[in-house]
Amino acid sequence: EYMTTNHATSLKNVDLSAAASVGEYAFAMCAELENVKLGEAITEIPQYAFASCEKLAAINLEKIQSFGEYAFMETGALTSVDLSAATKLGKYAFVNGAVLTSVKLNPEGTDMDEGAFAYCTALNQVENLNAAKNIGDYAFAYNTLTEVDLTAAETVGKHAFMKEQQAELKVTLGEALKSLGDNPFALCTVEPFCKTETVEFNGVS
Repeated sequence: EYMTTNHATSLKNVDLSAAASVGEYAFAMCAELENVKLGEAITEIPQYAFASCEKLAAINLEKIQSFGEYAFMETGALTSVDLSAATKLGKYAFVNGAVLTSVKLNPEGTDMDEGAFAYCTALNQVENLNAAKNIGDYAFAYNTLTEVDLTAAETVGKHAFMKEQQAELKVTLGEALKSLGDNPFALCTVEPFCKTETVEFNGVS
């Protein structure tokens, strides 16, 4: 059961080089944990595994393929994350990342569930977002992104990029788009977007 008290208050560094997996809630609420080294065999971070690790500043995530819900919620010291192998981010995987400023997604595409980066208010750079096909409800709500390239997006959920207050946002949509949720760009000043085609009619373009 997820507890609301801090755990392992002396634990600052963890070396999981020889580990094959990490369990659910494994390091949740370890408020003093600062550094984690994951082993080559670990490909999944399950739900709540590092939730509320307020001082966690360094962890190698570049080979992790999937993240469970709330896996890194309220990690107050992570400034950047390399998720270049991730194909799936669960609900609220990185919610409330107070100082998270940059994210590198999979260049082949990362599916993001509801609220994956919601309330990451310092987030202003997301690499490879243009390859993502499915972006869940509130996935990037309340961040400081000023430009989003959604060229490969098939679905964009409701309030996916909503802001706390009125702000400009440049949006690029692509041919793959199938659905937009309710007001995905709420409180964003966005130029009207449309598709322009040249057609021939009676010999005239």
